[in-house]
Amino acid sequence: MSFPPPGPPPGARTAPPPPGPAPLHLPQHDATPRQAAERFFRKYADFSGRATRSEYWWWTLIASVISAVLQVGGTLALGGTLLPGLDGTLPDLRTFLVPLIPSLVWSLAVLVPGIALTVRRLHDGNRSGWWYLAVLPSLAGSVLQLVAVSSMDEQRLAAGDLGGLALGPLIGGGVLSLVGLVGSIAVLVFLILGPDPRGVRFDRRG
Repeated sequence: MSFPPPGPPPGARTAPPPPGPAPLHLPQHDATPRQAAERFFRKYADFSGRATRSEYWWWTLIASVISAVLQVGGTLALGGTLLPGLDGTLPDLRTFLVPLIPSLVWSLAVLVPGIALTVRRLHDGNRSGWWYLAVLPSLAGSVLQLVAVSSMDEQRLAAGDLGGLALGPLIGGGVLSLVGLVGSIAVLVFLILGPDPRGVRFDRRG
């Protein structure tokens, strides 16, 4: 079993990066939005190395804008509503999800490179990429809550009978979401924090 080479000691200063585009195996300092997007796709499933804050957050902004445009466009194109449930009725799960298909397809297409980018950003702070697993309880909770919504008995709820609630998935999803929220906040803080010179131990040698 091999281990990454040790990085510089805490507080060590590193030489400033050379100007211009950095090699793919090195982090791109002061990345532009175009550089962030290009490196995202060129390092599609590369979990080694590091990613700077500019690389990570420029791509996060780009991906969020694309997802929002696809979501709004899909909703309007398929005759849905942007704010379901405002009339007091529970939205049908299929009616709610079908307009989101374009956004969901996009999310699946960038899922693997998105995880890889997050792992590289954690490496830049000298943290293991396994920290990313802290967000999984939140995802599992969301799935259970979707199951709970799809299993609710609308007729019983309309009659004031709370037995129409799918309490098992609802409570389980809530607990998992709460645990995942704590983990997600911790990961978010790590993604916001600056680099640690010791993170070079995660670099792949060119």
